[in-house]
Amino acid sequence: MAKLKEELWYILQHLKEDELKHFKWFLEQENLLEGFSGIPVFQLETADRKDTVDLMVQNYQDDYVTFVFCFSQANQQKFSAREMDQ
Repeated sequence: MAKLKEELWYILQHLKEDELKHFKWFLEQENLLEGFSGIPVFQLETADRKDTVDLMVQNYQDDYVTFVFCFSQANQQKFSAREMDQ
């Protein structure tokens, strides 16, 4: 689990502020990824990157691995698209 937390923290460290804001919006949504509930807005409003990782672990618990995988796949596609635009 620690390795997964480190991986997610690493990913979040490389997001720009507007990208982090968009990612937090993503985390607030109900069932944006099938079967995952959103994290309450009040918990994410003041969360920094480390706190965001902790909230994800608390909220998704056993499904954390699945969520990280889904997020990583979506994030990889976004970065690939960004590189093609440049």
